[in-house]
Amino acid sequence: MYGVSDNKTVWWDNRFASKLDYAPKDSSEVFRAKVDAQPMPADDDPAMVYQGGAFVASGPFGDK
Repeated sequence: MYGVSDNKTVWWDNRFASKLDYAPKDSSEVFRAKVDAQPMPADDDPAMVYQGGAFVASGPFGDK
C-alpha cells in the first residue's frame, strides 16, 4: 500500500486511494522550477530508467 503527494504529474496511479480514506495534502510543485532548471540526465542514466532517481545508482551492487 502506498500514497503519493498531490502533484500535477505523478509516477503512480493514485485514483483509488480515496477508497482507503487517503487524501493527499501536500505537493512538491513548489520545487518544480528548481528541478526543471537542472540539466536532464542521459536517457540510459539509472535515474531515468528506474523509479528511485539518483538513489538507484548508489549501491551496494553485487554479492557482498
